[in-house]
Amino acid sequence: MRPIIYLNHRVSQHGDLCVLLFKKNDAVLRRIQQNGWIRWQPELRAYAAPSGENAIGHIIDVFEDIAEVNSSYFHARLKESAEQVTIGDTHYFKGILEKIEKVGSITLVPVKNDQERLIAITFKNNKSTFRLLKASEYTHWHNELRSFVIAPKRWTLIRFLEEISTRLRVKMHNELSIVDYRIIQLLFEQAYQKDLYFKSCPIEFIKFYAPESI
Repeated sequence: MRPIIYLNHRVSQHGDLCVLLFKKNDAVLRRIQQNGWIRWQPELRAYAAPSGENAIGHIIDVFEDIAEVNSSYFHARLKESAEQVTIGDTHYFKGILEKIEKVGSITLVPVKNDQERLIAITFKNNKSTFRLLKASEYTHWHNELRSFVIAPKRWTLIRFLEEISTRLRVKMHNELSIVDYRIIQLLFEQAYQKDLYFKSCPIEFIKFYAPESI
């Protein structure tokens, strides 16, 4: 995975600067040493370049073959630095969200079988998906429906989503209505890696979100 260099605007005794924030990387440091206009600023504890009209473009050109340059936080106000990455104060940043690579997708469909309410799981023919559903303790194969099913119970669904959504994308059939905020929260967050800095979507936000947006 290529290193990421975050750019941030700072004003110091040396004037307007474009600060480069990145985790220690030998290739990035070697490239900096080859470009004398990017210098170490002791008071900022970071490397920086003069912040001119084309500064960002020049920096992108210099590093484009070895690193990704991210200028999204150029105007964020820095409060503290840890490993030259943390951005804080009015904008607080500890890294971008990373998407999870899924092996397939499933759709939850409400069904009724002999007065029993169930949620059937449909998916395109995929061995990896089949193995994951077969291994789950929350699903079982229904011979009559010819599909895996899950009981429509709150905690069963929550545990199932926590277990399976790291490997499979979970979609809802339009006839399946979800009103539980914890389940909606899991559906919102299923695309992203939940590392140490991940912050869940606030329940207060979900309460006012349009259900069809899930």
